[in-house]
Amino acid sequence: MNRFMRRILLILMALFLFVPAGTTFAAGGPFLISNESANGYKTENTGNFSINNKSYAKTQKLKRASYRLDYVQPLRLRAEYSPLNHSVKKRKSVKVGSGKKFWVSDLSTDKRYQITAKLIYVGKHTKVWVNGNQLSKKDAATLGKTFDQTIFPLDNRYFGAPSDVDHDGKINLLCFDIKDGSAEKNGGFASGYFDPNDLYKEKKSNHSEIVYVDTYPSLGSSKHKKVSLAYSTLVHEFQHLINYNQNVLVEKRDEMDTWLDEGLSLAAEQLLAGKPLDDRIDYYNESRSIANGKSLLYWDDFGDNLANYSLSYLFIQYLYIQCGQPADLFKRIIQDPHNDYRAVQDVIHDYIGPDMSFGRFMSNFRKALYLNENTGPYGFHGIAGFQQLKKKVYSSKSKSPKLRGGGAVVVNNALSIPNDKGVHITYSSLADRQEDRDAPRQPHIASFGDKDTELQGDTEPGAVIAVVGHAGLLTKCTADTSGHFQVAIGKQRAGTVLDVFAADTGGNAGQTKKVTIKDQTPPVKPIVRRFYHTQLKIQGTAEPSARVTVLYGKTSLGTATANARGIYSIKLHQRQKKGKNLTVYAQDRAGNRSLTRTFTVY
Repeated sequence: MNRFMRRILLILMALFLFVPAGTTFAAGGPFLISNESANGYKTENTGNFSINNKSYAKTQKLKRASYRLDYVQPLRLRAEYSPLNHSVKKRKSVKVGSGKKFWVSDLSTDKRYQITAKLIYVGKHTKVWVNGNQLSKKDAATLGKTFDQTIFPLDNRYFGAPSDVDHDGKINLLCFDIKDGSAEKNGGFASGYFDPNDLYKEKKSNHSEIVYVDTYPSLGSSKHKKVSLAYSTLVHEFQHLINYNQNVLVEKRDEMDTWLDEGLSLAAEQLLAGKPLDDRIDYYNESRSIANGKSLLYWDDFGDNLANYSLSYLFIQYLYIQCGQPADLFKRIIQDPHNDYRAVQDVIHDYIGPDMSFGRFMSNFRKALYLNENTGPYGFHGIAGFQQLKKKVYSSKSKSPKLRGGGAVVVNNALSIPNDKGVHITYSSLADRQEDRDAPRQPHIASFGDKDTELQGDTEPGAVIAVVGHAGLLTKCTADTSGHFQVAIGKQRAGTVLDVFAADTGGNAGQTKKVTIKDQTPPVKPIVRRFYHTQLKIQGTAEPSARVTVLYGKTSLGTATANARGIYSIKLHQRQKKGKNLTVYAQDRAGNRSLTRTFTVY
């Protein structure tokens, strides 16, 4: 669970009231207007409301990285085309220095053309191909080694395994100047792309796993390229490849929705960077389209596409934080039977609460972007980087905007909720709340072992105690007036780690207390093979990793540790007399000692 607690929103949230249409608000604001529909292609009327926004945000010059785009090419397949997995034999190895033609895309015209690239580097997981003199041999090798040693293991751990349609066990990195129609000094540019057509028996397919890497302007305009600028592109596009393999080739389902797929690729970038992505946060802060209702769910290829990246990035990070940052969260989303918002709803139900709808969670996300509180559901838990988020307020002249599903605006003043608003449109106040914001103290937990069935401890009187295991919420209870609590959780396996935290009625959650289940169960008596007076080794089986000791009376004759299969072998310093009775016992790592077994020397 890392250092941030799982939030059980069903317990924690003191929800803003979603009052019925026609209700009059008290003076003041601001207010969130949110379309909680999961259909990003359909708009709903917000109704005619009163607003008070006198100025527009002025866009400042952003860092070049803020304008990075990528592409996942659409499939061009006809019915007779099929994946390569079952038809392509393992190819012969290609030598470094060999040249090869590749089909690539002009992203500005969507036309395919061929280039020639030379194989510069071959590693454990990758081949690096370079078109012309776009990269030096040294830079290409650096790129390949970084992919082998860092990027491949990271994406494989958090997202899953890639396909291997050509059976060579490699990911091809094709480095060239991607034609994208971008201006050199401003506007979006393609830093790379993934093309699923390469995984099929299609005429203009490269018949292998490829990540396309842009060299200009992505890696700089000088002759000496800065290859480290490509690392985020590699980890991003490789997630797309893994995602496609799991959802389409393995599960035989449709591709994941773009907004979700991109959010996961941006999560991969953050895992690689080890910190929030400033470029995406910077663009969020300067985007007028987000302030004016940009939908999380509608991927706008013909509008402010960069705003989509920022929203998807922030939403997935919000989800990750609210779920407690579990290491398997992204992989669970990818492996979920659904490839759209329902995959997110499934993990929300597992980690947060079974009654939390996806629509309500989207509204909470928008509140978090505005309020950015350090605890609870309406913020990013004080993580550095997310504290730079600016409050986005509606700035359009229209007093009755239409919002797509997943869209939202914040207005400074709404005198009343319109009667003509859409069915999924909700209004809620974002004004400062005067509730309790002090989190309860970390629970004190009594010792708990694998023989125990009830967890006991103390915390703030009246606080709700949540006990969370690897799979989600195990149970909950309420502390009594003295702060004591006692809850049945059943027997737990030794070594299991549970997370226990307290939440008060104000929606404040305290620090998580990690409880490791102690091993209180002694090993069974070791089994001893027949031992003869001519031997110097006593052998047998016991609990794996247990320390086995043989005694004559109270004198130790030797000890040994059982291996992973439970087999031990104790070497003696001298032979034992025939007819002598010896005893043996096992002691596990927790110090639990078994009963002794007596055996006779033959």
